[in-house]
Amino acid sequence: MSYRTLDARVWATNCLTDGELIYAFDPDNYLTDEDSAVDAMKRAKLGEPLPADRFPKEMYVTSSYQRFKKVPD
Repeated sequence: MSYRTLDARVWATNCLTDGELIYAFDPDNYLTDEDSAVDAMKRAKLGEPLPADRFPKEMYVTSSYQRFKKVPD
């Protein structure tokens, strides 16, 4: 079965060959409650079911390079 959509997007990168393209991201739930976010990451990795509110809704770029402060969707 296949699905077609008009707003489909593909993300491609060569970050494996260019180390400058690797970004660090901070999720919004980590910035507000670090312990809860770490717990959610551990539980998700173990495959435990979690409610949607335990996952981040936004991610922020953390980079010391000015040109990487804003990246596209």
